Amino acid sequence: MKSSNKYFDTEGIWQDQPAKICFKDIQSVEFGSRYVDAFSKYVPGL
Repeated sequence: MKSSNKYFDTEGIWQDQPAKICFKDIQSVEFGSRYVDAFSKYVPGL
């Protein structure tokens, strides 16, 4: 199984294409981190 995720950088720019990551390669998932909280308010479309 794979997960498709779109990422944004520190300037609030979304990647053009979703990144495909195998579930076996995911080591950690974090929600509500300071990084996401701080930058998500500057990212259009969130």
